[in-house]
Amino acid sequence: MLLQLLFVLEGLLFCAAGVPLALGRVGPNSIFGFRTAKTLSDPAIWYAANRSVGIDLIGVGVVVMIGALLVPHFTGGRYVPTITADGVIVVGAVAVAVARSLWKLRRL
Repeated sequence: MLLQLLFVLEGLLFCAAGVPLALGRVGPNSIFGFRTAKTLSDPAIWYAANRSVGIDLIGVGVVVMIGALLVPHFTGGRYVPTITADGVIVVGAVAVAVARSLWKLRRL
């Protein structure tokens, strides 16, 4: 149960990080956001790229939370299979979001 809660909280953190980006509330900076030479060179590119990244982060958060709630039912709640499956979900979702974000950045 604690493991499930930790992964749900992780999903909430991804969502919390994504919301301000998706809403365009984060201006160009050197700390938070999708920071590349291209995004930092033009505010229009910054906001477009970070809006996309924010939406992707929210998606990652939702996928992680759903996984956290469903995986224990398929693994019988056993620790190692549950943490392994949830870990694979997190890494896979983040990898898809990063690839999608880089692909979209190329198109800007």
